[in-house]
Amino acid sequence: MNWTVTAAVEHDADRIADVHMAAFGSNALLLAQFPTPDVRTQLRDCIAKKAADDIRDPYIAVLVVHDQDKIVSFAKWSLPITASEAYVEEPWAWPDGTNFHVLREWTGKVEEAQQRILGELPSYPFQDDEAPGQTITCDDGDITEQLRFAGKARLKRKDIQHGQDTVLTHTIN
Repeated sequence: MNWTVTAAVEHDADRIADVHMAAFGSNALLLAQFPTPDVRTQLRDCIAKKAADDIRDPYIAVLVVHDQDKIVSFAKWSLPITASEAYVEEPWAWPDGTNFHVLREWTGKVEEAQQRILGELPSYPFQDDEAPGQTITCDDGDITEQLRFAGKARLKRKDIQHGQDTVLTHTIN
């Protein structure tokens, strides 16, 4: 097995949505927020749109893992923005039938934790100017560890260059 980790491109968005739904489709929180099969089908389309938006956004980093020609995993993170920057992330468009009570409660807890951890720390946009087109190749091993390594390697290089702290988190199903 030969995995290649690259920056995502816009046409990867549909496959990212498929991988996301395959990984989290049985997650209790997802099922509570999107309670019917029809709503979850619509959610998949919303995830694809948001993935495309995120890939175009210079303040969001998205990596994909290819096993030969197929995307098998992805990682995404938002870069913290200074309070003085006029940045607005493209909002989610949720499907009809979303349980907004559960969604808002979860979102509030995530935002509270992010504020507690990051506060007003400044950061940098994700761009790989030093090595355009560079890929990270992973042979065998745990794909989650390979993604974590790839993300940390890119962020660490920027941390050293700009003297900034970085927080890298992930979600487990």
